[in-house]
Amino acid sequence: MCLLMKHYRYQIDHQKDGAKHGISSFHSAFPSIGVSEVEGRLVYSRFPEKNAYLIQVVRNPWRVIESDFLVEGNPSIAVVDKFPKVKGRNLLETSIKSVVFLNKRIQSFSPCLVVKVEQALAVISRWLENNGLFIGTSGIAPVIDTNHKDHKGNPLTTEDYSSVSQEVMESLREHCQKYGYSDEIPKGA
Repeated sequence: MCLLMKHYRYQIDHQKDGAKHGISSFHSAFPSIGVSEVEGRLVYSRFPEKNAYLIQVVRNPWRVIESDFLVEGNPSIAVVDKFPKVKGRNLLETSIKSVVFLNKRIQSFSPCLVVKVEQALAVISRWLENNGLFIGTSGIAPVIDTNHKDHKGNPLTTEDYSSVSQEVMESLREHCQKYGYSDEIPKGA
């Protein structure tokens, strides 16, 4: 998202506060330094509230879960530290619960725009124009069709997902349906 917003001449930092126009961070979904909750909305201490826009960027949950589980090794520890109820029976279940939880949490703050990362280039351009925020572009638009970390380990399998409770799998399926992703475990898994 930072590259895309830079293309539209907005300076957005990834995972840290300090850029002129904002921050791109899943940490926005829970209290952290410089962020507070006021009347059910996130308020950033560094930016005047009247200029703040919360954009929820939704990523393919199957890819995010696999990335979190296989690349980082400690799935969603930051989320579990803040919200112990996200801890699952195993690491995969914790990854699933954190993805679903963080998106629900962001939704609870009524984002002004919800966009799938695969559609972000076109959707954000229109949104900026429709809201009088379009200030131009710089160079060639970045290719943004996904947002996850590649991994070298074996992909998750159907057997891996069988270790997850039906309740957690159902919450994942509902999440997938809500945002227009397949609710079936990907082929090859």
